[in-house]
Amino acid sequence: DEDGTGDCVQAQAQAQEQEQGTRISKAARRRAKKEAEAAERRRQAELEASGQVNLGDQEEERLGGLLGKLGLNVEDIPADGNCLYSAVGDQLGRRDGGDATGWQFLRRLTAGYLRAHRDDFAPFLVDEVT
Repeated sequence: DEDGTGDCVQAQAQAQEQEQGTRISKAARRRAKKEAEAAERRRQAELEASGQVNLGDQEEERLGGLLGKLGLNVEDIPADGNCLYSAVGDQLGRRDGGDATGWQFLRRLTAGYLRAHRDDFAPFLVDEVT
């Protein structure tokens, strides 16, 4: 091995053999070697990641600055399968100055509109039956 990982693993295995007075199987040595190599890969990845710029943080800072100038802010919406409707309801409530519209109502309203205008949306469906 270039980094000496294999030598280190073999030395550990031999030390264990001497300590225990038993012989370690080849399979156990292979497992130990794989574990050591995986640990080294994790260490290298962490080292590499520590020197990189977090683009997500930068984006949030910029967006926060732009929204702040408009008197707006980013709101966290739980990703629960209804998040689109929850986000729209939240924004409608802010615009109208009242309570947020419930996601259940918006989901029913959207489904009703889609059903009433089926022909407008049919070209976007993969399966014509649905």
